[in-house]
Amino acid sequence: MESKSHRYYPSSELANPSQATRKSHMNIYVGNLPYTTTDEDLRAAFAPYGSVTSARVVFDRETGRSRGFGFVEMANSSEAHAAIEALNQTDMQGRQLRINEARARR
Repeated sequence: MESKSHRYYPSSELANPSQATRKSHMNIYVGNLPYTTTDEDLRAAFAPYGSVTSARVVFDRETGRSRGFGFVEMANSSEAHAAIEALNQTDMQGRQLRINEARARR
């Protein structure tokens, strides 16, 4: 019989035990960014809603041009949800942002 105090960790958490303590972190996808947006612009947009762990605009390797999307990681999932709710479908330099919780890579 299994002990109730034993916690099951998915194999991905076993490979990186620090992941088990990071449950409250959330990675956010930010799409339809203006091509002039920088990492700092992205961080500044999300900072009023909570602690931003990282903000990164994705660039094309060959051209060096922004691909028009990026990712923001926030330290607290409730703050992240508040940011998504507040910023999704808002205008940034003439473009309507598409913001949602990032999906795992395939």
